[in-house]
Amino acid sequence: PASGTVPVDKHKARYADTAKVTATPDEHYQLESVVVDGVAIDGNTFTVTGDHTVSAVFVPIRYTGTVEDTDNGDVSIDKSDVTAGEKVTVTVTPDDHYELDKILVNGVEISGNTFIVTGDFTIVVIFAPVEYTITVDAGSVEYVVLSKTKARYGETVTVTVTPPSGFEL
Repeated sequence: PASGTVPVDKHKARYADTAKVTATPDEHYQLESVVVDGVAIDGNTFTVTGDHTVSAVFVPIRYTGTVEDTDNGDVSIDKSDVTAGEKVTVTVTPDDHYELDKILVNGVEISGNTFIVTGDFTIVVIFAPVEYTITVDAGSVEYVVLSKTKARYGETVTVTVTPPSGFEL
């Protein structure tokens, strides 16, 4: 069967012998049931009463995704109940004066805003203040000095003005 193996401990048995099925799912699958002659059985053993056809039903493991609360923006994912191999898209909306810094999935930074699921996952999004460029009008360059020409939202920039001779502020 696809998604796992279904060995039986006996390929030849006598009437009334007990046969054991050891169904082993592939990675990212789980055993739903052992089936003997088209009927799901309880457990993994059955009594031999003649020729039998044995199989198993494997189902994909469902994984859960969560988004941690974050400051300075909103975060959502397009799905949180998924199977391995599915693509999840992270949507971010920064607050005013903030921008996306990085998206982490289980502590690892991803490139872009999508990733492929390999298990349960937690999304952490970090927003950073936007960096602004501060310029002095060309006619005032010799009279105005800035402590820095780039600053992030909320940072202080000191402006020193030295008026030309004969002028006051």
